[in-house]
Amino acid sequence: MKKFIVNPITGEKKEMYTYDYMSTYLRESRRAEVFKRSDGVYGIEMYVDGTLMKREPYKGKSLAWAESAAENYVDGIKNL
Repeated sequence: MKKFIVNPITGEKKEMYTYDYMSTYLRESRRAEVFKRSDGVYGIEMYVDGTLMKREPYKGKSLAWAESAAENYVDGIKNL
């Protein structure tokens, strides 16, 4: 069953997800958290100095794809 958040001003509905965190990648000031959303989509959260900079879902991609993206981010190959 899908859950939605409704903006009280505009009435816009946005789907709500829960996240399971699979692994963490660290290098210097960069951190990447690999997740799986409640709809089965994998992705990563990218941090700099502990601050979340971006959450990037990869619809249709595998856990291995997300782990590769996380590694590329902390190694400086993938940038924001």
